[in-house]
Amino acid sequence: MTDLAPKTGISESVEVAGCAFHCVRSGAGPPVVLVHGGPGLWDYLGPVAALIERRARAFRYDQRACGRSTGEGPHTIARHVADLEALRDHWGLERFTVIGHSWGASLALHYALEHPERLAGMVYMSGTGVDPAWKADNKAARPKGRLVPSRPPASPPGAPTTPTSRPAANTPAPCWRRACG
Repeated sequence: MTDLAPKTGISESVEVAGCAFHCVRSGAGPPVVLVHGGPGLWDYLGPVAALIERRARAFRYDQRACGRSTGEGPHTIARHVADLEALRDHWGLERFTVIGHSWGASLALHYALEHPERLAGMVYMSGTGVDPAWKADNKAARPKGRLVPSRPPASPPGAPTTPTSRPAANTPAPCWRRACG
């Protein structure tokens, strides 16, 4: 896979929780931790960090035993939440915004449930949530040729935004506005 990460920022190896995590810091402003998907992948969120580093201090890392990080199992959600908490402590972040993608979004959501006092905001991109029942529901629906929606369908273009519809694509998430002004 081609490395799409910008060649900016400070790379470091952080030894916490029995693991040497490969981490990259860049930018200035309120702290934002970017959590990649996988599990089993490595940090590919460098382009996202480049987009926000004028307004935020971005922290990225390769998760346990992924990419340039070392470490052994157990590979449980609790272990990965503890890893993120150990990194937060190492970086000296009192409160931060977490942005997670795919598996990283689910990890960020679990972190938010475990440590809500540590978060200034959260951006959840294409995760699967915390309820494993969605897999069983979708598997049961497949032979019938349909998938079970995980959320209400998007409003048609031009329709007013309601609490159950998505905001317009150019509207920043409220937590992002609060965290990064």
